[in-house]
Amino acid sequence: MIPTILTLLGMALAPAAAPSSPQQAPSEIAAAAPVRDWRAIAESDLLVMDLAPDRAGRPRRVVIQLMPAPFSQAWIGNIRRLAAARWWDGAAINRVQDDYVAQWGGDTAKHPVPAGLAATSQADYVADLGRTAVDGALLREVATRRFVGRLATAGHDAYAPLTFTWRGWPIAAEPAATGATIAWPVHCYGMVGVGRDMPPDAGSGAELYAVIGHAPRHLDRNIALVGRAIEGIELLSALPRGTELYKVAGGGTLIDTAPSYGQAEGVVGDVLANTGLRNKVFIATKLEDFVPGKEEAETRDCLKALKTSKIDLLQLHNVRDPNQRMAGVDALKAKGICRYTGITTTFKSAYAATEAIIKREKPDFLLIDYAIDNRDVEARILPACQDAGTAVLIALPFGRGRLFRTALGKQLPEWAAEFDCASWGQFFLKFLLAHPAVHAVAPGTSKAQHMIDNLGAGRGRLPDAKTRERMAQYVEAF
Repeated sequence: MIPTILTLLGMALAPAAAPSSPQQAPSEIAAAAPVRDWRAIAESDLLVMDLAPDRAGRPRRVVIQLMPAPFSQAWIGNIRRLAAARWWDGAAINRVQDDYVAQWGGDTAKHPVPAGLAATSQADYVADLGRTAVDGALLREVATRRFVGRLATAGHDAYAPLTFTWRGWPIAAEPAATGATIAWPVHCYGMVGVGRDMPPDAGSGAELYAVIGHAPRHLDRNIALVGRAIEGIELLSALPRGTELYKVAGGGTLIDTAPSYGQAEGVVGDVLANTGLRNKVFIATKLEDFVPGKEEAETRDCLKALKTSKIDLLQLHNVRDPNQRMAGVDALKAKGICRYTGITTTFKSAYAATEAIIKREKPDFLLIDYAIDNRDVEARILPACQDAGTAVLIALPFGRGRLFRTALGKQLPEWAAEFDCASWGQFFLKFLLAHPAVHAVAPGTSKAQHMIDNLGAGRGRLPDAKTRERMAQYVEAF
């Protein structure tokens, strides 16, 4: 345990002084600060996070100071309870977004959530500091003239009418109709907040993030801030960007992308290049135009974006013509530009054409939509793939989110534990993975914690044929 850590008060107790010239760096200000401008932090207000050692075996520690009352106390109480239970031990950092945040905990934790966590509310993103008034460069209580904070004087704040330091913390505020000062913590570099789902969910404190880039002030009053990193923020800032790293660490290998998926190919290429993980993943991408004779030029663009010399699976995207030939992409496979070729569709109107291509061309792979409540492919297409020796990848396993909306508020059946299922996402995915024609499932998500939960579907037992029908009937009864 760290015995005592000191933090600079921002000269809150000293009289206002004219800016020095030339302007000093923060490190110079801290080095020159007298003892009276520092305050000891109680050990009970410190959250200590040890990361895995770096490649040279050096320890990496991040120390977080929790915010004092009256701010965010419901979340902070939960954080204290979670820390006492060592709930974060073995959890992962599941998101690192450049110039934004590093995020950890949540669904990556290995232990049950301890009982007794307090309910949280969006209303508690702010706190009442009572009636205050501006006195020069200071903010004071109206009744007692007691010092509250030192005003920020550099420029206009577009996010709040009043910004100041309060006990060394960055705070913004606005007056209420009652005359009270309604205040909230400010998102600055190093501040620590609570991950949450869509409102009205406000998060419990089990998933946390640290700001590692420019201040995302649009998050003020939209997410609870609970502390700040006072040591080791540079370690979080230096982590590899993206979520693919954590997908691979969790056992995932398939990355399905396409030029039509916005900047996806470029992001995947950057992450794999920066982490050295290219040889640990199977990259599937797609040709959107596949004009005869121009397939190689289109593929070269994919190779450049993905920063690789070879694509594992090259697919003709959303085939519609039953007479579609694969000679062009097969020629690229013969040249060693790709390892496998395939076709895709997620449109029922193209199922007949897809079946015809499978039977005639016998592609290496088919990517097609399939879900527990969307089983049309079971009748003809999946048997055709088995006959042709075509491997099957599944798209849209959650029906574009339809299944989660259907299951919202429903209890996962107790018998799901019989095939090692811990969530609705895993329930839907295990149903698909258990089909003998299916080789892999590609669930799209923008949340790393959902991706990590999805990976759990590939572990443990799968349901047998009888259980699959029971699963389908259970969902249909919704």
